[in-house]
Amino acid sequence: MKKKHIILILFLVIFLGIFLIIFFRKNYKKTSVKSVNLVEVTRSVFYAPQYVAIELGFFEDKNININLLSSSGSDRAMAALLSDQSDIALLGPEAIIYVYNQGRKNFPIAFAQLTQRDGSFLMSKINNEIFNWQNLNNKKIIIGRKGGLPQMVLSYLLKKNKINCEILDNIRLDAKASAFISGDADYVALFEPAASEIASKFNANILVPIGTQLDVIPYTVYCATGNYIKKNNKIIQDFSSAINKSLNWIKNNSAENIALVIKPYFPASDLKTLISSVDIYKKIDAWPLDSGINKQSMGFLKDIMMSSGEINYELNNNFNSLFL
Repeated sequence: MKKKHIILILFLVIFLGIFLIIFFRKNYKKTSVKSVNLVEVTRSVFYAPQYVAIELGFFEDKNININLLSSSGSDRAMAALLSDQSDIALLGPEAIIYVYNQGRKNFPIAFAQLTQRDGSFLMSKINNEIFNWQNLNNKKIIIGRKGGLPQMVLSYLLKKNKINCEILDNIRLDAKASAFISGDADYVALFEPAASEIASKFNANILVPIGTQLDVIPYTVYCATGNYIKKNNKIIQDFSSAINKSLNWIKNNSAENIALVIKPYFPASDLKTLISSVDIYKKIDAWPLDSGINKQSMGFLKDIMMSSGEINYELNNNFNSLFL
């Protein structure tokens, strides 16, 4: 009897030990998961690596739970960040510079980049038009909100090619497509999938990916305030690691596979359009090989912004401090 009692006690101790290990591991995992509010400048296939990272669990693998919010412009995304509605923002780097120029002490800092080329496409209402910058002379072009990177890049290219045209730069990012359809503008620059959908529904003509007309730049970046980065350095590192994993997955998978993963983020778009959109972004190398900010390309970004008159030379000494 004694021997049986001892065996029974040992069995109960082992069982209880295993139960406690499983219980504490589960509870540790629950308590170690960090919730991150992420605001994106807009919803676009251009940001496919971000949606892939969420859908395939790359953030979850790093114990990060993403609460994704969508905005309609870098200014609104930045406002959400500065008002603590979001922890991290995906937006154009120009917004970071504007806030810094305002003298804010806890200014945002870019810690990773998601795209390396302009992701918009120049479109025309003229069927079968062959792209030539000179065709834009004396025409009306919708290029987006003044001070936004899409507007600055296209203005830079127009100036570079000595084009004299009427520029409409007072239209918000989410209103450009409807303004083009309903107005008398001859050209517009749109992101995917909007460009393909407008081309299909209204017989418009996609002329050229604007990103192929200039060198790579840190076009869309992830940023957080300096205080948040300092207090949550591990989250920042793990967030960047998840994006890196996604960029690598994107590189090694077909446009069809990518489109299938990101389809839930574009319920109104058909799969064929999404595949086409992803494919063209892959072909123009819209996405970098990793999320590290390309320091060499920042000089070109600065040239573009200076050309638009949005920053002056006084920022030169501190420009790099805004990018990790």
